[in-house]
Amino acid sequence: MSDSLDVLEEHLEKVNEDLLENEDDYVIKDAKELVGVKMCLVKYIEDGKWHRGVIQELVPDENEAQVLYVDYGSREAVPFDRIADCQRISSILSEIPPQAILVELVKPTQEIFTERIIDFLLNLASPKTPFMMKVVEDRNVPYVELFLRLDHNEEFHSVNDLIGTCFNEYRGKNFKMITISKELNEKFRPIPAFPLPQPMAEFYVYIYMVSHPHLFFVQPHDFRPKLKELMRVMDEFYSKEAPAVNIDDLTKGQVYAVKCEDNMWYRGTCHQIIESENSISVKLVDYGNIISVKFKDISHLLPCFRELPCLAIKAELAGIAPKNKDWDLRDCIRFKDLVYEKVLISFIADVAEKVSMVLYDTSMGGEVDIGAQLVMEGHAVDITER
Repeated sequence: MSDSLDVLEEHLEKVNEDLLENEDDYVIKDAKELVGVKMCLVKYIEDGKWHRGVIQELVPDENEAQVLYVDYGSREAVPFDRIADCQRISSILSEIPPQAILVELVKPTQEIFTERIIDFLLNLASPKTPFMMKVVEDRNVPYVELFLRLDHNEEFHSVNDLIGTCFNEYRGKNFKMITISKELNEKFRPIPAFPLPQPMAEFYVYIYMVSHPHLFFVQPHDFRPKLKELMRVMDEFYSKEAPAVNIDDLTKGQVYAVKCEDNMWYRGTCHQIIESENSISVKLVDYGNIISVKFKDISHLLPCFRELPCLAIKAELAGIAPKNKDWDLRDCIRFKDLVYEKVLISFIADVAEKVSMVLYDTSMGGEVDIGAQLVMEGHAVDITER
């Protein structure tokens, strides 16, 4: 189907360009002749583009038709001025088979598909994640089994089995909860590390957490909008009903979704399990700080929330050292004044346990070298000549 899909996308792109100029010449006045027979082009209001569809029925007393988008499987009522006769515009588009195929998953019973499980499956993979499909029984609506890669070992896992065996659903009055097995959680792909730029390449960073000049955390500035969107989606998903973690399944080093004191959900690595306090110590992978989280506020992190790299980068200021044996309180306070919650230009000097970087502040119109500023004010010594 991939070959026909490529041809379809190519022709649809050309048709959309053509219809930008003269769509009024092609929209239909009366849809009666097209009902259930001819392929149409339908303008989808969300993206403003024309897609293929079939008119299933007319809406009584309205200049609208109920349309099935044949390459997506969705339906909606569409006014006539957003419907065009496909044959008049492109005969090739009329001949390419529909790309959306109605199938039914084998094994799970209809009753298991609660709204909560459907939400989980929708979040199991991003919209364009490829699945492998096996036809188990060829019928009018084929019975199929779907397979998905959850890890970097290219191993396929049966989505049907995830529904049938990896979920336990507990029903009670106004109460539903889904648990995920420890084995499944450990098969979820790890969160990738952020790909650092080449040494001495310009790298915009946001300084989030500051201890002293040789220990602070930065976030890649260009990725902060993606993190904001990720947290919005996570909060929307987990606030409905978080998949519970069995306390016995908690594992040091595993990444979980955790709810913090601000009632927002974050991605965090289990640092230490503190059974006496019914909590775990968690390092937030996008911020760097370590916090304590109660067992009840810990949930499994689904694969779709693992695609964005860890954004907390542990850093130190290159080329300087404390005047004495260690940084004193005045040094730390001044450094925080210079960098905290600012977007700065950095240049990576070295990568080891921490990323050694040079920082520049250009917010005031000039270019302030943070390390040189600390040296000039007597808070640090220059070691670049040593």
